[in-house]
Amino acid sequence: MVDLLEIGGKALSFAEKLNVSEVEVYLVQNTSKSCLLSGKIDIVKSNVASGIGVRVIIDKKIGVYGITNLEENEVEKAVEKAVKIARASDPDPDFRELNKKFGKSYVSGIYDREIAEMDIGKIFDAADTLITSSMDYNEIVEPTRGIIETSTWKVAICNSHGIEAEREGTGVVTWFRCKAKDGGKEASAGESKQARRWKDIDFSEVATSAASKAVSILDATLIENQKLPVIWHNKFTASMVDIMFGNTIDAYSVQKGRSPWKDKVGQQIASEDFNLVDDGVMEAGLRTRAFDDEGVATRKTPIIEKGELKGFLYDTYTANKEGIESTGNAFRTYKSNPLPAPSNLILKPGNAKREEIIEETRKGLLVVDVIGEWLSNPISGEMSATVVVGYLVENGEIKKPVKGTMISGNFHQIIKDGIELVGDDITNVGGVYAPTIKVSEMTIAGKS
Repeated sequence: MVDLLEIGGKALSFAEKLNVSEVEVYLVQNTSKSCLLSGKIDIVKSNVASGIGVRVIIDKKIGVYGITNLEENEVEKAVEKAVKIARASDPDPDFRELNKKFGKSYVSGIYDREIAEMDIGKIFDAADTLITSSMDYNEIVEPTRGIIETSTWKVAICNSHGIEAEREGTGVVTWFRCKAKDGGKEASAGESKQARRWKDIDFSEVATSAASKAVSILDATLIENQKLPVIWHNKFTASMVDIMFGNTIDAYSVQKGRSPWKDKVGQQIASEDFNLVDDGVMEAGLRTRAFDDEGVATRKTPIIEKGELKGFLYDTYTANKEGIESTGNAFRTYKSNPLPAPSNLILKPGNAKREEIIEETRKGLLVVDVIGEWLSNPISGEMSATVVVGYLVENGEIKKPVKGTMISGNFHQIIKDGIELVGDDITNVGGVYAPTIKVSEMTIAGKS
């Protein structure tokens, strides 16, 4: 990898000669290796991508410009364009200053030498494991699509207040889908996993999970229209937490009036069993960093404690606007301004085993995989999703498989007085971590 700080320092020096108030330079380089597969391994490739973003301030006027070419003459051109953009922009009355205080938290499990030094042949072998493990699960299973991708990245930040910092990270993601065919029946299902370390993904387990779901829903049908308790599998819970809170608990959205939680700090917005925290220093967390994209130390920030809204997530801009400290949640790309966003958003687990939740359900619906949940509305809380993999539960036992049935309800009302049980089986979807929960009632739209 190139020396990002050296390039950033040169860009900073050049910008400071152009009569600007403040300058910030953000650089990133990412090396990725990936394997695409269908019924067989199709494509194995590697790629290196770089970017530099320059943010200049001239009398509260902000200019941002980013490029992928790190050669010195191109970087200087990028600085000049950022300056031109700033001079042509209107002043932002809410802008105070760039971050002046560098901070760094202790973090672990975010850089895996095995990934950084990995030969692409090992990724090939893991892809082969996905294929063979799914077929070994049952002879009626055949793989359809999948991907394994590793990434190793480096980020550097420097600004005119003397901040100069660099961090490294790694990650691996896999997604696999297969189908089961038995006579005239056919069903498809998938599984995914994301982690910072290679050892944290069991590729055989990923394939077996996808295969078992595909086989289990071969006879899946719609169920009747009704209202039922619904058990949210942990990945479904994580997805809904992301949709409902991912873009509503940051201070920028709140200050712009785009959050339903505006003016509700200190209020009870959920049940006492609902505890939400943003943890930027979580061990091996998917979005764990020692410092954010402005050089502010990351931290653990409570969002909801025992149902009470405690506060929001800030970057330097939004924190300065309220006269408080940033929570270390600035995220950006080389082409954009920083904005506050969650690091590792965690719905804290409870004590119930998933098996116990099922056993205590006289009649209900266990929802494992869905589609369409992204159409839910985080402002109103209205949510809906179509069940792809689900199971009717009767007298504490999983009965017939269900698919094609729609579930709906109001998320805000559910978290306030509709959660009956919280599981201990926390998992992640991206940077959101959540357990299985049981909801007292949702509307089921299947067949009349």
